[in-house]
Amino acid sequence: PAGTKLPASELGHFNLVGDITAAGQMINIEVRPETEMAKCYAAQMAKAHFLHPPLVGRTTYPVLLDLNVTP
Repeated sequence: PAGTKLPASELGHFNLVGDITAAGQMINIEVRPETEMAKCYAAQMAKAHFLHPPLVGRTTYPVLLDLNVTP
């Protein structure tokens, strides 16, 4: 939430990878490094709904998010 103070160990760069299904759900989510902030973000992405991805010849659409948490 806005105004939340994060410890320095939770700030900085992390990557999130996952697959988006035809139904718009992100599955197979992994984050590196596995900080509490990254794991929280991954949990929220698992609850989110995405637009129908281009699935030509595939059952899922791979995604990579490169994120940076700053104060």
